[in-house]
Amino acid sequence: MSRSTRRRPRVPRNVDDLVGQLQHREWLKRRRAAQELGEFEAEARIALVPLVEALVDVRDEVRRAADRALLRIDPSWRSRPQIAEAVPTLIRALAGDRAPDVARSAGETLDRLGVAAGPGLARFVREEDNLYLQILAVRALAKLGPDAAPAVTTLIATLKAEPHALREAAAQALERIGPAASAAIEPLKGLTSDPYARVKEAATAALAKIIVSQ
Repeated sequence: MSRSTRRRPRVPRNVDDLVGQLQHREWLKRRRAAQELGEFEAEARIALVPLVEALVDVRDEVRRAADRALLRIDPSWRSRPQIAEAVPTLIRALAGDRAPDVARSAGETLDRLGVAAGPGLARFVREEDNLYLQILAVRALAKLGPDAAPAVTTLIATLKAEPHALREAAAQALERIGPAASAAIEPLKGLTSDPYARVKEAATAALAKIIVSQ
């Protein structure tokens, strides 16, 4: 059989049904869906992203069930490339209109994902229109330090953003990346004459970190 006509591995029908149940309005059904997905173990790998998104459910019981399910399905789930697809949900959960425990869980999950969240964070910065959420994503990139190097191009573009708070956040992220952000030296030099003092300070600090460390 040729590769083009080869069938994809069959996903148990119940897995698709249970993924849908993770969005049910009743939290008991959401928790049960997470628990049952875990019972499928490796057969439920298509549920990794929805389960990561469930880590910011409004109910702690659902969050804990999703966490246990992820470990049963794939102990290495945090390093899987597709997990970056959950980043928009995690960033939005960091917003101030969410319950403190939900926002805390979102931050902890992003920390656990580490470098695997990088591509999703960079894409979010490029595509999101909400300034506050963009800044949250840039700050999350900054926490990755040198591991955020693949996002340097996105951050350089962000240095040109109209909102000064976003320019400042981008410069701070580049400072955290350090020498791997050498492509940003000239754009950062341009910001040393920015009309906003905090942007100038951030650009100057970034240049010192990038150039001195080379």
